Amino acid sequence: MSPSSSSSSKAALAAAFRSLAQGRRSARRFDPNAPPIPTSTLRDILTSTRTAPSGFNLQPAHAILVRDATIKRRLANEAMLGAGNVYRTRDCGVMAVFLADMEITKRIDRIYQLEKDGGCRD
Repeated sequence: MSPSSSSSSKAALAAAFRSLAQGRRSARRFDPNAPPIPTSTLRDILTSTRTAPSGFNLQPAHAILVRDATIKRRLANEAMLGAGNVYRTRDCGVMAVFLADMEITKRIDRIYQLEKDGGCRD
């Protein structure tokens, strides 16, 4: 690849990212009667989340997707701050709950050993 095509490729990628970032919007309301989000779409989102880069690739967060109306209602009533977040949680098609691993350091020795066994470390 020539330097100019590499440069134009990088510019195109930057433009695509800018377009995505600038085109994002927040949802103020969800239609509680909207059709369900396809499972294949949710799996794609989870895969993207699970494989996103993190410090030392430790992936310190886990995501749970909640579709059950009873559980969403309980989350809305017990975990959400502000009336807007309560009704959004109740009305959304799927609620993503992110959990942080607060003891990530307990996995470092195992990861190091896996890398060593895989030939990535001496």
